[in-house]
Amino acid sequence: VIMGNPPYNAKQQNYNYQNSNRPYPQIDDRIKETYIKAGTAQNQIVVYDMYTRFIRWATERLHDNGILAFVSNNSFLEGQAFDGFRKIIAKEFNQIYVVNLKGNAHASGEERKRQAGNVFNDQIRVGVAIYFLVKIKGQKGCRIYYNEVPDYTTAREKQAYLLENKIEKLKFDHIIP
Repeated sequence: VIMGNPPYNAKQQNYNYQNSNRPYPQIDDRIKETYIKAGTAQNQIVVYDMYTRFIRWATERLHDNGILAFVSNNSFLEGQAFDGFRKIIAKEFNQIYVVNLKGNAHASGEERKRQAGNVFNDQIRVGVAIYFLVKIKGQKGCRIYYNEVPDYTTAREKQAYLLENKIEKLKFDHIIP
């Protein structure tokens, strides 16, 4: 099992924040060979986000059996730039479980209201997801299971949702992209 909560600083432009992203040329090459190559979006620079780097790094180390468990930005769920990422993880894993906690403060209007509070008490502006990527040697194909908090859920309500709902008790929808 590999668990992670990668940093949330993908598009950091100013390195004076003393939190600059380190270069990872081998991982970036693998991202280019996998997620970028399978993608169709014109601008895929966000696919080099630290959380996708961390997932690529972890995937390379998992081998035939195992689980990657992450808390990260949820932009991979719907972002056009992440179409290649979604295709590749569906090829590399047999089961994917996603809990979408929403909370994207970059949305506007009614969509912003639906996204509501961020699970980290509004300390970050991106939506958040918890997800489990499972590899099982000998199993073919990928089954994707999705769960999300209701629209308009506050940060405190999202935290309570996580406290009250163990993964084995959550109701997941089996989705087919």
